[in-house]
Parts: sequence; C-alpha cells; structure tokens
Amino acid sequence: MKKRELVMIICVLAIISIFPSVLALNETSGISDTSIVTKAYQCLDNQIKEKVQTKLSLEEAIFSSLALGPQENLKATIESERRPGDSCWPKDGCKLKETAEVAIAYKRIGKDTTDIEKWLLSKAIITKDLDWYLEIDATNHIPATCTITYDGADKEVRILDNMKLEGNAGSCLTVSSSRYWLQIKPACLDKEFEISCNQDFITTLIYQKNDATYISSETHSSASGGSTKEITNAKCFKNIDACDYEGTIWATLALHKLGRDTSAFTSYLLALSEDNQKYLPSAFLYIIAGGDDQFSQIIQKQKDGKYWETSANKRYYDTSLAMLALSGTSSAELENTKKYLLSIAKDSGCWNNNNIRDTAFILYSGWPKDFSIPTETKSCMAAGYFCITKDDCTEAGGEILSNECNNFNMFCCSKSLPEKTCAEKNGIICNANQECRNGNTAPASDGTCCLSKICDPISTQNTCELSGDICRFSSCASGEEQVIKNCDTSDKICCEKTSVPTSSLNTWIWILVVLIIIVVLGIIFRNKIRVWWFKFQGKARSSPITRPGIPPAGGYYGMPRQQRMIPKQYNSSRPQSNARDKEMEETLKKLRDMSK
Repeated sequence: MKKRELVMIICVLAIISIFPSVLALNETSGISDTSIVTKAYQCLDNQIKEKVQTKLSLEEAIFSSLALGPQENLKATIESERRPGDSCWPKDGCKLKETAEVAIAYKRIGKDTTDIEKWLLSKAIITKDLDWYLEIDATNHIPATCTITYDGADKEVRILDNMKLEGNAGSCLTVSSSRYWLQIKPACLDKEFEISCNQDFITTLIYQKNDATYISSETHSSASGGSTKEITNAKCFKNIDACDYEGTIWATLALHKLGRDTSAFTSYLLALSEDNQKYLPSAFLYIIAGGDDQFSQIIQKQKDGKYWETSANKRYYDTSLAMLALSGTSSAELENTKKYLLSIAKDSGCWNNNNIRDTAFILYSGWPKDFSIPTETKSCMAAGYFCITKDDCTEAGGEILSNECNNFNMFCCSKSLPEKTCAEKNGIICNANQECRNGNTAPASDGTCCLSKICDPISTQNTCELSGDICRFSSCASGEEQVIKNCDTSDKICCEKTSVPTSSLNTWIWILVVLIIIVVLGIIFRNKIRVWWFKFQGKARSSPITRPGIPPAGGYYGMPRQQRMIPKQYNSSRPQSNARDKEMEETLKKLRDMSK
C-alpha cells in the first residue's frame, strides 16, 4: 500500500470517529425513564467505589444499603460505627436518629434488629410536654353521677344538665377551668382510670399544646352501670432526660417499619409537629398513622408541583421523605416529582453534584430495587401477597406477614383491600398545573382526590427570570443548561446560559474536521499544489513544457536555447517517491533560473 493512501485512510478514520461525539452533544432527548434510573444506580455504585480510600460516612452507607441492598463494603462501614458492646450508632456517641436509620437499613437487607429495638425502647419516657384531660359525657345529655377508680380508691364526679362537671376527683384529677373536662396532673400520666356512670356515657382523652387541642382517636362508650378505661400512655424518646423530637420521629418510624405498635408516640409527634416543621413531620406521620389530614399537609407543602424543601439545602432530602410517604399511592404529585427529578439528573446520573446520600435516598424513595436478601425470604409481591397499609390489612381481615415491601409505608398482607376511586370519595382530580383549594385532599386509586371540588392554578414566584435566566417549555436551548429555579408555571423549566455554549463547541469541532480534510487533500495533491503556488506567485509561465527540464525551442522571449542538463541518476535502492520529489525540485529550480 502506498504511503499517501495509508495516510488518507488514517485521516478518514479519524474524521469518522469524531462524528459520534458531535451527534452526542445534541442527543438530549429520547432517553427513557428506565435508562436514566439505570444510569443513576450505576453512578451511585461508582461513587461508592471511588470512596474506598476516603471511607464512606455512616449516613452514606445506611442510605446506600437501602438503595443497593446487601453489599459487604456497606455492611462493614455500618458495623465499624457501632458502639462496642452495644447496639447503637455512632460509636462516639449513640444517637436516636442514626440508630433508627440503621434499624431500617438492617430490616431492608435482612439483618436481625432485635437488639436495636431493645436499645430504642430503653430510651422511651412519658412525655411532660402535653396537657392531658379526661372527658366524660352522658350519651343522652342528661345529668349523671360517675365513679372514677385509680390507685385503689373511688372518686365521684357529677355531670350536670349543661354537661359541666363538679365534684372531687382526687389528687390526680382536677376540674378544668371550663368545667367540661378533668385535667390529669403530670405525675399521673402513666395511671389507668376506670370510669362507671349511672347513665349511658362515653369517655375519651384530650391533649393540648400551644393552644391547639387534639382529641384521641380512641373513644370508649358503655351502657349505664358499665365501665370504660382510659390511660394516657403518651411517650417520646429521650436525649439525656428530655424528649428529642427528631430522634422520636425516626425511632417511631423504625419501630413502625419493624411491625411494632407505635400508638404511644403519635400523640407527642402530632402535638409538637407545628414546632418542628423543618423535619417534615407530616411525611413521617402519614407513614406511621395514616390519615387524610397528614396526606393533605404533604401535598400542600409541595413547591411548584415539583419538590419539597422545608429549609435551605434540604431539597433532595425532603423530596425523598415526601416520596417515601406517598409511595404506593396514585398521587399525581408523586408522579410530577419523579418526572422533575429525572429531568434534572446530572450527566453522571447522580443528583446534587454526585451526593451519595441524596442520590441513594432518591432512588430508594422513587425507584426502589427488588433484590434477594440473605434469609432468602421472597419479597411480598413475589410471594403472591399484597403490599397495603396496616389499617387496610386489618380492614380486609388479612394477616401482616414478614415479607418485605419495596414501598416503605406498606406492609405485606395476606389479603388485599381495593382503594376507593376519587368519585367514590365524592371528590375530583385536579390537573397537573392545578392545586386543590384549601388543601383538602385524600389519596384515591386514580390519583390525589380534591374533596373540596375546587382546583386553582398553582401560583409560583418566578425566581428564574428574576435572576436573569430564561423559562422554557420541555427543554433548554443550545448553550443553556437546566437549573433548579421556579418559573411562573409548573410546566416550564429554568434555563441558564453555560460558560461554553454547546453551539460554540460544535463550531470548533466542525472546524477541526475541515482542517483534517484539508491536510489529507494537501498530502495527496502536494506536488500539484507546489506547481500551482509558483504559478500564482508569477515565477512560472503558462507556456507548455515539452519535456521535464527542457525549455521550448528558441528559449523564452528570444533567449538562446540553453544546454540540456541531465539530472543525476539516483540509486535504485532509494524509494521511488523520493526520486520523484528530487526530480520535481530540479524542475522548479530550472524554472526559477530561467525567470531571472
């Protein structure tokens, strides 16, 4: 193969290799949701492998275990942070939140959590942060006499015709200022009160915090002469000697996931939720206790129909919490959030600048994997059972099983209970760019049901254009990249100009391609270019040359014919191409001499 042909092939191959890169620069659409999620999982796995030298943090290992399942390096990192001789984390100072997170991760990967549960329960105390009251009402709203028994003694109170109370209820109970309730003193919060009246009656517990009044979910009734029992049993989890709200909400969540009764902690969590909005308590409470009120609060706190953020720099974490609570529902807000997250995933596949914890939490909350665990217990769905809430399982008459559900707030049940449609709940479904007036919503089988039946447009502050960026539909233009800022409507995205526009980058690549082509052509036609160049400079004439190296008869412009010069003979062992080059150089030299 001749040298110039080989060079030409190499250059052509180089040009062809550039084209895929050029095309890839503009290939920003048509990527499936599945491929983005797969890329995100791969990115998470890569980030974990890259941190082998610097070591993962405890939180990174916990949330990565939730997303990726049982991996030896993750389990080793978590175990290395266990306090020696105890079942709590981290080793330099056990905390409720971290220990509860480990319990959830261990449940996910099939490790025993018995000792962790014992440690958590050892931190439970009776809360003194609430004011508790005992309410006694005559069913027929007529006067009655009631006996309250506690500490082995009977105390008598009377219900008047206006339903107010009077009498001496002993050292633990005093008639409230409104006279409708009996206030329970803090020292008696763990006592059981037995009530009996001479008329049909009902009893329940009431608690207050910051002028907000809450009624217990359990109300007891009895006929005349019968009895009911009430006990506050209001607990929290302590940090030293005081209730720790964040620790309590995570410990309660962990115990709930492990199938334990957590009703003793919900009163405290609910009553103090307004003072602790930075933890997004409605997400936890919806998982733990359910209820349309908590569901509505989650939906109301969604921003621009895309994400949740209770405080600065918590967008990805809070959004993951909300998705965890809404998993298993047909909420339109959940689907909108998933689409939003997929649209802002980085080229690497991860979120929040390759943040391991946030990426793992997002994947576990939005797209959890179904994987086998060391105990070889099949997942709930694979075993042919149903993942539903604990209350729905009870209503369906089913049995809670130990099989794992991918949806965090669901339990494996032997029977299924179909959820009602929005129409059956007497509501309507709002569009993606609308929100339910007053936030009066409830989950339904066909989406988020607006019980008020009034849908208003989602109002947003256009922080995107206020900061000088551009709001666009669907995708950003060339030379722009998507950023997390609000536009005037939820169906738009915010686009920021990049420091090196894509169009400029494409231009330089095409220039490089053209230059390579020119070089290839120059190599192939180098001899003809040399002749053309000298003609262009006027150093050669257009008169025909009869033979190489021999001027025409009579010379140029009447000049005498010059003696023919015979070029030297070249060694036949030298490459022929060099001989041709030498011959061309001799010819050009003669042309220059003749033009003098």
